[in-house]
Formats: sequence, C-alpha cells, structure tokens
Amino acid sequence: MQQKRKSSKANKVSKARTASRAVLLLFLITVMLIIILLLLPRAEKKPEPVEERDLAPAAPPEKPVEWSYICLVIDDAGYNMTNLSELLKLSPAFTVSVLPGLPMSRDAVREVTKSGKEVILHCPMEALSGEDPGPGAILSTHPAEEIDAILSSNFSFVPGAAGTNNHMGSKVTSDHRVMAEVMLYLKNHNKFFLDSKTTTDSVALEEALKLGVPYLVRDVFLDNDPQQEAVKQQFLKGMEIAGSQGSAILIGHAQNPAVAEVLAKLYPLLARRSIKMITLSRLLSLKGIMANDNSGD
Repeated sequence: MQQKRKSSKANKVSKARTASRAVLLLFLITVMLIIILLLLPRAEKKPEPVEERDLAPAAPPEKPVEWSYICLVIDDAGYNMTNLSELLKLSPAFTVSVLPGLPMSRDAVREVTKSGKEVILHCPMEALSGEDPGPGAILSTHPAEEIDAILSSNFSFVPGAAGTNNHMGSKVTSDHRVMAEVMLYLKNHNKFFLDSKTTTDSVALEEALKLGVPYLVRDVFLDNDPQQEAVKQQFLKGMEIAGSQGSAILIGHAQNPAVAEVLAKLYPLLARRSIKMITLSRLLSLKGIMANDNSGD
C-alpha cells in the first residue's frame, strides 16, 4: 500500500516536470519566432496609384514684367539756365533740345552733358504764321547748299547732338523739297529726326523713309497750357499712351517750372505702372532702328 502511494507521488512529480518543460519549450519557441520575425526584411508598402485628376495643378511660371517707355524732351534750352538747372538735378533719363546761336546755348549743352542726359539740336524752321523762329532758321526759300550750311552751323552749337527736332517749322516740315535736303544732311551725319509735329501736313516721315533716316514723332505737348495741373494731366495722358502703344514721346519746355515740378511728383508712379523713362536714342535702339544707345533707366 505504501509502495503504491510513493509510485503515485513520483508520477505526479514527473508529470509536473514534463509540463514545466513543455511550457518553457513553448516560451522559447515563441521568443525565437518573435526574433525571427523582427529580423526578417519588411516588404515595402506600395503607394496607392494617384490619378492625374487628383494632382494639384503646377504653379504657372512667373510672367516677366513687360515695360513701356516714356521719352521726355525738354525744348528751347539756351535762353537761360534757371529752370533747366532744376530739371537737370532730377534723376530720370531724358533728352534736352538746345536752340543754336543763343547766349546760353553752349552752356546748356555743357551742363546737359555733365548731368548725363542726352542732348539734341532744336533746329529753328519757318512757320506758317510768319513768326520769327530765331537764329539759325531754315526757310522754305533756302536752296540746298544753304540748308546744308545752316545745319552744319547749328550742329556746331550742340556738340555731341544725336539728332534734331524742329522748332516751329509748320511751313518747312510740310515742304517736300526742303525736308528732303534736311534728311540728306542727317543721313550723311548719322543723326535722327524727331518730328515735333507742329502741323498735321508734315512730310518728315515720308522723306525720312526714302533715305532710311531714323524717325520719331511727338505724342504729347506737355505745356501748351503752362499751369501745373494742366501739365500733370498731359503727363498722365502720356503714361496712358505709353501703356497702350509701348512708348510715348512727351515735349515740354525749359522755361516752364511746372515741367520740373510735375516730373518730380509723377516720376515715382512710373515704376508701379511698369514704365521707364529713357532717351530718344535708347528708344530707337530698342526699336532696332539705330545702334546709338544712350543712357536710360
């Protein structure tokens, strides 16, 4: 009896040990499986395909600024330096047209050149009104050789002049013969012509085209009415023209202080309207008409 009890107890101990070993073995197997799973390389999850319609549209490339240009021409320089000196203190690029044979003609040219602005000849020409254009005037009665001599003399007062525009001249600029002689001189001396357009009957363009003379034409007179508000409105008109056709040529006069005052006030607006002020030569260069490229903004 006692022997059976001992045998039963031994069996229970043996079974307990076997169960413990089984649990331990199961634990070890579980740990090993976990380690193996951790060490195995993970398969990369493939991104879900993106439909083209789901993509955000690419930002459009930034559009380059398209500039327009204003050429300001200051006529009638040479009488005195009072108002011209104030204009030359301003930073914008512009062109000054100097009359020949006046007391301050050469001084005006020197100061304009020193300031870095462009200088041209303001050539006196006969008007339909009969008003005296001043020294160095070209008349409709002048023969070809006299026209050539007058132009040579006038340009000697304005060394470095890139071209010329007419002072008065409604009679001469509508005369084919005289303008043909003027354009021949300009062609031979590599100068351009700015038509101040004092008459709608001007034939300057027609004669310039025949010889290939670089030609420009005035768009706006700033100070037919010399009051500051009127000058301002004309300048704003020039800005509108520049914006619509790409460039505009504005003519004001050196003796009118309102021109300098308006320019100083409105110049800061130009960049906000994508407008630059440049010289006449620079405008011709941009148009591909003439290689002479003077300073500009």
